[in-house]
Amino acid sequence: MALFRKQRLRSVRHSESIRTIYGTLFEYMNHSGPYMDPFGISPKQLRERLGRRSQERRLALNQSQASVAAKAGVSVTTLKRFEAGENVSTDVLIRVAQALDAAEPLSALFSQLEARSVRDLVAEKARRRGRRGGP
Repeated sequence: MALFRKQRLRSVRHSESIRTIYGTLFEYMNHSGPYMDPFGISPKQLRERLGRRSQERRLALNQSQASVAAKAGVSVTTLKRFEAGENVSTDVLIRVAQALDAAEPLSALFSQLEARSVRDLVAEKARRRGRRGGP
């Protein structure tokens, strides 16, 4: 706040917008992790959430850790680490999702964006031609 008192601001509206931006930036920068996305969840929190959800799904399907680990082709220790929200490979994530019949949403994770206009369609067609080396 002292920073804003020292500056000469031309209008109250301008000063309010600066305070809002500064406050938002301050909150963003002082979050608990080194990286926090604009939606307020860090990679660690997302890992923990995925692990917890996979454990809930496993229990809802009435399966043991040993059976899911065997079906996924990973060790029980690795599955425990995944369910605890620890850092595991993408391969483990995919295998566990497949073992729990939950892999379909993963295929839509980075889906191709749809064209928004005819100009976008023409540009996409031109890019595809360029990759093949001609028409």
